Amino acid sequence: AKEDPTNRLSKMGAMPTPFRSTVDSTAALTPEINSQVKYQDDPPVVHSKPATRIFLQPNPEDQAIYGPDTKMVQFRKGDSVGLRLAGGNDVGIFVAGIQEGTSAEQEGLQEGDQILKVNSQDFRGIIREDAVLYLLEIPKGDIVTILAQSKYDVYRDIMACGRGDSFFIRTHFECEKETPHSLAFTRGDVFRVVDTLY
Repeated sequence: AKEDPTNRLSKMGAMPTPFRSTVDSTAALTPEINSQVKYQDDPPVVHSKPATRIFLQPNPEDQAIYGPDTKMVQFRKGDSVGLRLAGGNDVGIFVAGIQEGTSAEQEGLQEGDQILKVNSQDFRGIIREDAVLYLLEIPKGDIVTILAQSKYDVYRDIMACGRGDSFFIRTHFECEKETPHSLAFTRGDVFRVVDTLY
């Protein structure tokens, strides 16, 4: 038996989680205050570059379908997959944030990566709600295999214009306006859906 959809959707935003993002929205608002005095005798801080990540290679069939620049990451699911998603069936599913300390972060997924396939589920043409629900329904402890491509420029453009899902539905019933801010419609009306999560 399928779980009640409203219950499944409530899981999506139940708790705020610490997601890492390349854009710090508070940085522009918070002045930097340095309470430590730096002396000339202090050794310079050396920041080492992270080692170049070597990703697993997709099988030849997946490489033929998704292209040669496809990376594959594989990890065991913890309490969550640790990804916040953006996009939708109109533009593709993208990583919008990665929860710090999760296997997804450790395996090298990054903000702006387009998710092409998770386990056996093709994510091309999938609506964002279905992508989120698919990731939520993977049991804790199961192996998660993700095929992705780095497309930060495309992701940035999508975030700037707000595109994601795009499809049409036709109503099969009537709905009268219950409050001044409600939407009334009649049977047979057609609506364009541009976001399946809000």
